[in-house]
Amino acid sequence: MNVGAFSLVQAAGVSWMTSYHSWIILAGTFVFGDSIVLAASGLAAHGQWSVGSVILWSFLGTLISDTMWFKLADRTLQKIMSDPTREAAFVRMTARMDRWVGESPHRGLLFVKFLWGTRTLSIVYMASREVSTLTFMLFDAIGTLLWLAVLVPIGFLAGQGVANLSADLTRLEYALPILLVLAIVLKRGRTWILNRRVLA
Repeated sequence: MNVGAFSLVQAAGVSWMTSYHSWIILAGTFVFGDSIVLAASGLAAHGQWSVGSVILWSFLGTLISDTMWFKLADRTLQKIMSDPTREAAFVRMTARMDRWVGESPHRGLLFVKFLWGTRTLSIVYMASREVSTLTFMLFDAIGTLLWLAVLVPIGFLAGQGVANLSADLTRLEYALPILLVLAIVLKRGRTWILNRRVLA
């Protein structure tokens, strides 16, 4: 592929990401969660997407995904119980959550998203404690907004940091892979700091 054709492909890719950013963020958060939020927030720092649209579509994608998993919790619990490692993790988390939230398990939705790696387990926990769908959606929505209030600024500042490294790195084809790597590093860091306390 010659330089001219490659440039056209790049321009088409950027145009596609700009035109369909809402669907990209919605589907990305539905499947991958906070990695996409961090990367999308970083791109917002480059002016590719607006911060408001990142928050809106991340919120909707997360809420839809969480509600779907909540409705499928019985099936998910069966899979967890068939795996000794996952079953042990679920039992430990259940004991911790019971101590933290007591008679109001839905309150855990206000903070559990900050504990990476516990998303599925926490949703199954809510269903096992017979939290109603409406209550789940309400508290999950509040918890998601709190989570985005922390995650989006982190991604945005990381994106600004990438932009300050070099003018060449402000180009979308370079910025996106770097931001995805930063998102993975941040997730792993949170795993080491927070998640061990929940599942240990």
